[in-house]
Amino acid sequence: MPHQRPDPRRFWEDTGPAVAGRAPADQRADVPAAVPPSYTYGAPHPASGPPPRVGSAVTALVCAVLTLAIPAFFTLVLGVLPFAVLVNVPGIAFGAATLARTGDPEEVERFIAYTWGATILYLLVVALAIAGMVTLLLTV
Repeated sequence: MPHQRPDPRRFWEDTGPAVAGRAPADQRADVPAAVPPSYTYGAPHPASGPPPRVGSAVTALVCAVLTLAIPAFFTLVLGVLPFAVLVNVPGIAFGAATLARTGDPEEVERFIAYTWGATILYLLVVALAIAGMVTLLLTV
């Protein structure tokens, strides 16, 4: 018996819920019209990008400097002099250049990548040198 119940779709689309004896909200005098807020409290700020990742640059530089322990260990403790020349100079130089260029975020990101690349490449060269030295010791 559909004629006994009102159509809920018509109720919400046509009139909406109305309190008995009151006009809809947009026709009442006590409800002010919606005015968008004004955000002109000061001069507009220029668009700025994200700040450079100085923490990542410091971490990359610290790791590059810590790689100085490898040649120091092999030279001082084991007495293997060829390892004294294996120093991560490019990684340390890129890390220092990164901290000197904190004004440009894109350049900081690029130099962080260079620092990590140089450090990882240095560690691979050291691993190959150690593997070669172990191979020479085992074959003799």
